[in-house]
Amino acid sequence: MSTAPAILWGPDSFAGLASPDTSWLWHGFLARGNITLLTSQWKSGKTTLVSVLLSKLQTGGDLAGLALAPACALVLSEESPDHWARRNARLRFGPNIGWICRPFTGRPSVDAWNDLIDHIASVARDRHIRLLVIDPLASFMAGGSENDPAAVLATSIRSSDSPPRASPSSSSTTRAKATSRSARPHAAPAPSPAPPIS
Repeated sequence: MSTAPAILWGPDSFAGLASPDTSWLWHGFLARGNITLLTSQWKSGKTTLVSVLLSKLQTGGDLAGLALAPACALVLSEESPDHWARRNARLRFGPNIGWICRPFTGRPSVDAWNDLIDHIASVARDRHIRLLVIDPLASFMAGGSENDPAAVLATSIRSSDSPPRASPSSSSTTRAKATSRSARPHAAPAPSPAPPIS
């Protein structure tokens, strides 16, 4: 049985649905409770930008002249911990950032992806995660590719439906990956508790 979507007639129908003010993690770019897709040609600096943002999240302040709120973040990365250790030597990430590096041996199945998102949602509740970075989204597209709109939508909706609605910032590339469709997740330890951010 399908449910027909609601039709909103006239601008007054939005009045009760719209939030009065947007709550920004990074003003103008990352709104709390929303999905943001950071996309461009590969090797153009998406992960570098996200890394700088992560390094500033412990205290907040500004990034590129725009206000940045302090927050805890979790990074789902195709890169090894060694890559992040080298970035840390330059940027000094705080204890408010956690990483899940290479959680799959190949492209995940839909079930494996959903299991990982459920795990991330649980960690987000416990650690008060306010930003989920998926870098790159193309490597984690469950059962599809980044050029398949249905697969992108299915992956994004599952991510945004898992409570709490962390704001994923996804870095996407167009590099092809020869991966298995039936990948199983590796056991990934949860990040250590982050100190409270005032």
